Amino acid sequence: MKVFVRLSPDPITPLPDIADSTSGAVVTFSGVVRNVEQNQPITSLFYEAYHPMAETLIRDILRQLSLPYPCSSVEVLHRLGHIPIGETSLWIRVLAPHRAEAFSLLTHFLDRLKQDVPIWKTKPSP
Repeated sequence: MKVFVRLSPDPITPLPDIADSTSGAVVTFSGVVRNVEQNQPITSLFYEAYHPMAETLIRDILRQLSLPYPCSSVEVLHRLGHIPIGETSLWIRVLAPHRAEAFSLLTHFLDRLKQDVPIWKTKPSP
């Protein structure tokens, strides 16, 4: 499985489409900063990461998940730093021969990303 990971303070721009005749499913997820966090109004979030470890763990998690959920490729863009409401903090695209594997890998990856990867979000004062 091809894996592309980028952690960056730059605004997220989705990557160009990939030509892959073996993939019948392309699943894309965008995580957007909303105006409420833990039932409190916010104007933005701040993400920070232990960058080398975070990228390594993302790749390791995706390799592990590719065994039960074989996919062609996964691209992960995670924004770091100050992100205002309405802007994208996370963008993921999964290509797979079938939709079941693509959706399963994405769902399990999101759970593991939040649980295991050293990326922390804090909310600035409203």
